[in-house]
Amino acid sequence: MQSVRYPALLGLISLLATGCDGDPTGFSGQVTADRFFAGAYAVVNANPSAATAKLDGLTVALQTTAAPNLVEADLVDGDRPEGTGAPGALLELQSSIITGMPSKLLVTGDAPFTRIALSVPGADNYWEILLPAPTLAVQVIATGASSIPNIDFPMEVAVGTEVGYGNAAREDVHAVDLAASDVAVILRWNAPSDVDLHVTDGKGIKVYFANPSTSDGGQLDLDSNPACSIDGVNQEVITWPVGKAPAGEYKVEVDYWSDCGVARSDYAVTFMVHGRTVQVLNGFFEGEPEITRHEVARFTFP
Repeated sequence: MQSVRYPALLGLISLLATGCDGDPTGFSGQVTADRFFAGAYAVVNANPSAATAKLDGLTVALQTTAAPNLVEADLVDGDRPEGTGAPGALLELQSSIITGMPSKLLVTGDAPFTRIALSVPGADNYWEILLPAPTLAVQVIATGASSIPNIDFPMEVAVGTEVGYGNAAREDVHAVDLAASDVAVILRWNAPSDVDLHVTDGKGIKVYFANPSTSDGGQLDLDSNPACSIDGVNQEVITWPVGKAPAGEYKVEVDYWSDCGVARSDYAVTFMVHGRTVQVLNGFFEGEPEITRHEVARFTFP
């Protein structure tokens, strides 16, 4: 039996006037990797391609619910050491880079590797993850710094072994600054379960894992713990950039897609308008889901 509690529907949220646009001022002072990424960890023993197994209302290949090993990164001074014959890296951004929020990366090598370096060109340090065993691919969760010197910046990821690092993969990043968004809805929960955020915009178009982006700029950053392939993020964010959010009524739903074997999941939904928090709602799910999707709020914009 499932027990669900969630707040009564919101009335109309009174929108706050725009205060600051959050535009970056550019690089200044010492360039360090932690000015762009507050930290990182690798998700070991999780299937890095599991997100493709989840469809709307259907699991094509249900992944294991076993909790993965999360290996934290250390901040290392200096340049990453280069090694002759070390593996080269490939990088796939599987979510947006958001200020102050976790993002999902898929890191692969052209040969087995045991360590990963995450850096920004020109920085005098880097984040390093030492893996417990050699691998050809691993999920990495990197948290954007809360105040990035410039939302447009290059990032590099290299993989290596005890001999050093090989050729790095480079990606030009355009980070999402929540302070420069018309609307942002943030869902967080506290258990290794699959909880999903759905937001229907003023035009009646829903943003969620099966429709992660719209022509008006609506964007889901990532589908966390998809089909019970646990990534440890336990968070989803849907945003519309400044000047893009359609006018009208928005509907917010929380979907308890799977309990993944846990007894209870507590969640919080945060609503931001023009970069300011206007409401936080809390609730929880218990047991196996019967009716999985629940409307928690409606609000109008602008």
